[in-house]
Amino acid sequence: MKHMKIKNNFLSHQSTKKFNLKLFVTLVGFSAGLLAYAQEEIGVAAAVNTTTTDNFYDPSGMFAERRLIEEGYKIIQDRTIETDEKGKAQMILIDGTAFTIGPNSKVILDKFVYNP
Repeated sequence: MKHMKIKNNFLSHQSTKKFNLKLFVTLVGFSAGLLAYAQEEIGVAAAVNTTTTDNFYDPSGMFAERRLIEEGYKIIQDRTIETDEKGKAQMILIDGTAFTIGPNSKVILDKFVYNP
């Protein structure tokens, strides 16, 4: 009888490990989905001349990250695009809207409304 109890506990432990693994995979997938939603792609850099950067500020307004933009770079909502004194960039949004950012400019892409 004692042997049977140990075997049942072992099987129960294995079931718990499988459940925990499934739960972990589900939560990771859910988190990745939230991250993808939070970083919504709204367009692409079609042409870039010299230094153009994608700057990210955290919700408190503190600078968090800077990335150099090159042709083909995916533009993300809630980011700040900046050019230097010689910089220029042309952006194309997913609705087909195109705009150019000139030298010494800053554009904050805080809201994008697209209703196909």
